[in-house]
Amino acid sequence: MPQPIGTPIGGNGATAAAAAKPATKGWSNPESKVLMLTNMIKEEDLKEDEEYNDLLNDIRTECSKYGKIVSCLIPRRGDFPGDSGVGKVFLEYTDVKSAKLAHSKLNGRTFDS
Repeated sequence: MPQPIGTPIGGNGATAAAAAKPATKGWSNPESKVLMLTNMIKEEDLKEDEEYNDLLNDIRTECSKYGKIVSCLIPRRGDFPGDSGVGKVFLEYTDVKSAKLAHSKLNGRTFDS
């Protein structure tokens, strides 16, 4: 079943690794350039390198509609201690305005699996 995505996190210049902490619901920091997408992918989608790279490219392409992306990170099991970011997508935009636009367009949007 499709799930809604999109939660802004962190502060200016936050890295995806540092920002991989539980976020509060809603726009918790309106000055963030980093957006965390949740309920979008499953861990099994990340196991095969080819499928992982396809997902990364598809997400980057779709989310680039809202601004220039500095980095896109999709953590896999074993990438970071505790694996708390597995199944989440972290996007860093060049500016807060782009991150806010992406949040407004992606929040609540569903994608078919």
